[in-house]
Amino acid sequence: MRKFMLQEDIGIVENRLKEFEAKTGCDLLLVVTNASDPYPGATWRFAVVASFLITLVFTYYLEFHQAWLWPVFMTGTTLL
Repeated sequence: MRKFMLQEDIGIVENRLKEFEAKTGCDLLLVVTNASDPYPGATWRFAVVASFLITLVFTYYLEFHQAWLWPVFMTGTTLL
């Protein structure tokens, strides 16, 4: 932690930790890292939700006369 923060900031964080531990009676562990773990599922979840919303917007302007166009359009925008 001392590599990432200034001495004044370290004092502030330590005081806040002590206040928290005194109020709650629990120990709080502060971990500072260079990077967090990647979340590979986030890209796919965003793609599915965004493609659903894009499909809804397009159906406002275009009419899908056949029912099979919904999943085709959603799959295409998800993979895009």
